[in-house]
Amino acid sequence: MSNPSSIAATVIIDELVRGGVRDIVICPGSRSAPLARAAAVAAGSDGFGGQLLRLHVRFDERAAGFLALGLAAASGRPTPIIVTSGTAVANLMPAMVEAQLSSIPLLALTADRPLELYKTGANQTMDQVRFFENIAASELINTAAFNSDTFDPVDSASAQLANAQMRSTICRLLASMTSDAAGGPGHLDVCLREPLYPVSAAEITAPAGRAPLPENATGDTTAATGDTTAAADRIRAADKLVPWTQISRRLQNVKKPLVLDISRPTLVIAGDGAEEYPALADIPTIAEPTAYAPSRQVHPAAAGMLRQDPLVGEEGVYQLRPEQVVVVGRPTLHRGVAQLLAHPKVQVTVVTRHTDYTDVARTAHAVTADITVVGEQPKAWLDLCAGVDRLAADAVRNALQHNGFTGLHVAAAVADHLRVGDQLILGASNPVRDASYCGLPFDGVDVHANRGAAGIDGTIATAIGIALHRDRQEPDQLRAPRTVAFMGDLTFLHDAGALAIGPDEPRPDNLTVVVANDCGGGIFETLEGGRPELRDHFERIQAVPHTVDIEQLCGAYEIGYLQVSGLQELIIALDDDAEAGYGIRVIEARTDREPLRAAHAEIAAATTLGQK
Repeated sequence: MSNPSSIAATVIIDELVRGGVRDIVICPGSRSAPLARAAAVAAGSDGFGGQLLRLHVRFDERAAGFLALGLAAASGRPTPIIVTSGTAVANLMPAMVEAQLSSIPLLALTADRPLELYKTGANQTMDQVRFFENIAASELINTAAFNSDTFDPVDSASAQLANAQMRSTICRLLASMTSDAAGGPGHLDVCLREPLYPVSAAEITAPAGRAPLPENATGDTTAATGDTTAAADRIRAADKLVPWTQISRRLQNVKKPLVLDISRPTLVIAGDGAEEYPALADIPTIAEPTAYAPSRQVHPAAAGMLRQDPLVGEEGVYQLRPEQVVVVGRPTLHRGVAQLLAHPKVQVTVVTRHTDYTDVARTAHAVTADITVVGEQPKAWLDLCAGVDRLAADAVRNALQHNGFTGLHVAAAVADHLRVGDQLILGASNPVRDASYCGLPFDGVDVHANRGAAGIDGTIATAIGIALHRDRQEPDQLRAPRTVAFMGDLTFLHDAGALAIGPDEPRPDNLTVVVANDCGGGIFETLEGGRPELRDHFERIQAVPHTVDIEQLCGAYEIGYLQVSGLQELIIALDDDAEAGYGIRVIEARTDREPLRAAHAEIAAATTLGQK
């Protein structure tokens, strides 16, 4: 008879493709071999290109998880990563945590030992079924039904029942991952029994799935028969703005859009992933780089001014602080913004269509799924916001005129040289904050950052995944639009293994990785621990200096490399990307972290308007 594990794996991969999966990441392993082989057969001989399904193979499960995360984040489609049993599963945890907090449909497709081996001490056996239970929608597939010697693997009633149940399970999981209300990561744990390989390389014959309904079909569809129409519809809609369902609210149960009187001074805080609400378009907005580009943008460094008490001037009293703040998305970057939200005299309203919402200071008086406004913003307030925005932006640019060559200078150069159609991926810690200080977001550039858990891990792999999706979107262009990833040296070194890409694997066509290398953790220079009186152990335990030669590292991975040591060199390097050839290139900017504290102190002093 045909190999039972291979039959089950073929059904699983087939149903995933029917449900909208277009990329699968594979890590090598023995227990997972049936799933990997089925994916390779489904993808065709080359594994990418003209095929419906594209494969990506990596040997590092942690980096592979973030590659799949990037593909899922860019496409909106569930993207599986196939790993074997044991610690391979544990290596997916960082990417799964990020997917959960950022609502990204990353699918951990984990091969498992038979359930009867649990708690027996059998090799490479652990409790995988519940490993992601607090993070992801989870399902278990036990392939025992296909291991019976008494039925034809395709035509028998028991085989058809097992086929329908297996496909139904996958359909249910995909629907959950792409749900309007609670989409996010999924975990499909598959118990596979030996033999894990067929006798020959001949194609495995497996029970077929139900034919898809015509595009104009109507009527009830059910997952009980293995139909994935509902999940596929959701996935097809992922490229559009899908309205989230109304949610129950902990603080205020709003049955219709909340009406906000904006004749009072009002400020919008647009955090990571913020949805753009037309009613808020004319209100001054502090926006993080991964939010939308507002029409009345306020520099984040101005948050310190906007939380101050009224300022008495020659012409009277100036109202600096907004009376009300509207929060959309998840603001995580700036302490000044968090302090403004915590001010007892500021009324905070959260607008979200997610089942969870952000209330970082626990001060929200209302949470609503939609909002309308009445009245108009006072002209004096609009003028004030425009003024503090200019003042803060000028303070940053003035600080760049001296204070050496730091990561802040690199961020400014990257921001100034972005073009319409570019994609930008920002590393955690200083780069995303520096980019925010240097003008982002703005229209025409898609900005991504792993802000769910705000970790430095997986940034290169995520950028590769996002770039590969853009390449696939633009198959007819001579060269894909540019993707730029900007990160610090520790972030780069943490994920350098992601650059190990096999010779037959899809590679980004146009990815530039800019590394601000200040030999350690520059962000700590700007925090309390970087104060002169606390530097007795600072270098070793917080700055974490290193001696890694990034040029030699890139050479080992056969990645294009260029080093710059000043702002003018960096500007030229960013301008010359058309001459850099195809694929991935790394620009290492050798920066200094010592002036960072002084630069930030200068910006803070210039944005206090004479107040403490």
